[in-house]
Amino acid sequence: MWGMLRRRNRFHGGKGRHLEPGIRVSLDVLAPGQSAMVLHINGNGPIRRRLLDLGIRAGEKVTVVKTAPFRDPLEIELNSGHFTIRRSEAALVSVEVLE
Repeated sequence: MWGMLRRRNRFHGGKGRHLEPGIRVSLDVLAPGQSAMVLHINGNGPIRRRLLDLGIRAGEKVTVVKTAPFRDPLEIELNSGHFTIRRSEAALVSVEVLE
């Protein structure tokens, strides 16, 4: 039970841990409200194509708006649009925390 609570507090509930600027992580680790710069997409095949079609490219600023109650999916803001992606897809996107 304690392990579940620790995981939940870390990522969910709008009170996730905010990371310091400059840290390089995957997109799925960001807390709601945090922004980051996309560095690289690690996937290949149809998943990579979907992320590129959404506009997730190196150099783009992405913000995690909110997460669903069970941590999946994530709502992100990118180029003035709001998109929903799975946490497994977000784990393929390497980012550098901005704020």
